[in-house]
Amino acid sequence: LDGRCGAVSYTHLDVYKRQVASRPAVVLLDEPTEGLDARGRSRLIAALQLLTEESVTLVVATHDADFALSWAESVAVIEAGRIRYGEPLALLTDSRLVSGSGLRKPLVVRVLAGLGENPEGVTDVLGLVGRLGDLLDAHDAAAGAFPARRT
Repeated sequence: LDGRCGAVSYTHLDVYKRQVASRPAVVLLDEPTEGLDARGRSRLIAALQLLTEESVTLVVATHDADFALSWAESVAVIEAGRIRYGEPLALLTDSRLVSGSGLRKPLVVRVLAGLGENPEGVTDVLGLVGRLGDLLDAHDAAAGAFPARRT
């Protein structure tokens, strides 16, 4: 990949450069977020976004449910020898499926569930912060406090 995304790690970057040099229609990635810090993860996501903008289909094998929820258009989860395929939020909030497959529910799902809230429409931490702000505004309004203005 070019300098627009920077180095993820030497291993990841070398592999991705070789894979995309021939402009493939499909790229397969195995645990691409494994071992990455937050900065490396952001760079990886930027690189993947560039590939999707070039109409490259990405197939990613990962145990990182947070990454899958925030990035994937669809997911397949293997549990007890069966494959379930569908929308990320629907599958990654299914307690039986997630625990049976050895995954952990995404952080945003766990936080909202702990608050008794439906995670619909929240796929990443930024969305979670927005939802928490809405909940605080609603709480303040119900208590008669003037809601804080958010920009």
